[in-house]
Amino acid sequence: MDTAPPPNVRIDSAPVYESRPNSAKNPLNKGFDVYEKTLAQPLRLKGVGLHTGRLVTLNLMPAEAGHGIQFFRSDLHNGARLIKLSADSITQTQLCTRLSNEQGGEVKTIEHLMAALHAFGISNLRIELNGPEVPILDGSSAPFIEAIEGAGLHQQDRPQTYLRVKQAVEVCVGQKSAWIGPCTDQDMGGLRVDLAIDFTADCIGRQNLTFDLSRQYFCNHLSSARTFGFMEQLESLRSQGLARGGNMGNAILIEKGQVKNPEGLRFADEFVRHKALDVVGDLFVEGLPLIGHYRGVYAGHEITNMAMRKLMADPANSERVTFAQ
Repeated sequence: MDTAPPPNVRIDSAPVYESRPNSAKNPLNKGFDVYEKTLAQPLRLKGVGLHTGRLVTLNLMPAEAGHGIQFFRSDLHNGARLIKLSADSITQTQLCTRLSNEQGGEVKTIEHLMAALHAFGISNLRIELNGPEVPILDGSSAPFIEAIEGAGLHQQDRPQTYLRVKQAVEVCVGQKSAWIGPCTDQDMGGLRVDLAIDFTADCIGRQNLTFDLSRQYFCNHLSSARTFGFMEQLESLRSQGLARGGNMGNAILIEKGQVKNPEGLRFADEFVRHKALDVVGDLFVEGLPLIGHYRGVYAGHEITNMAMRKLMADPANSERVTFAQ
């Protein structure tokens, strides 16, 4: 990551649109959306990809009920253009989450956008882009949140499907682990996340975070937490085709254990908050809000996706539920 100012980032969004309220809640009054949602109006964002460094235009387009979340690469041809969201379509998780199809189409660094969609409960969306990577913008989900709030939400007439965990799964790789299990606390009914990270860098150290996901919590406490990287790794990463678009305008840069960004941190524990943001995005790879409990110890994209694949591998591990009367 260099110290040059970030490329210009432009967000084109529609005027605020007040969608009709989703007043119906589930019988347990846990605050679940009963019906599917999409955007009320299209919106457009432009920026560079964190890893490719390429300028990308991203169009988020409303979609009909039952459409799900799909990516469309306008710069590709034939079957490679359409890339559907699923845990099995995640084909690479080194420093980002990459989605691919059998025809060679791919889109990477989807996690910050997916986190925003998960938090807002957006079920149906056509995501059009003219390059291989979702723009990094400021390195967090905040620009996506701002744009979605500007476009507004539209409630649809199809019941929202949730993925409810029934049986726990766990993946361990060395000291890293990711566990996904059912809700056990009577006071929780959505997604609870417990996360612990530990880095040798003095500015990070060991950080922990526990929360129950809600739109309000995500927007207030997670959405503006930025991705981060280490100056000592930068040359090696760029030689691998990674971090070519990174700079201190879209990431926290750490050198010799200290934050180099002149503005400092947005939160004292911004690092674990960003890791939690990534988890919220990576748990949405089936395009269904998750009802369950996630525990991650030193977990990143790879091990979280491995846990999601394991969860989906056995139908007995989960069930799809709705709360429509």
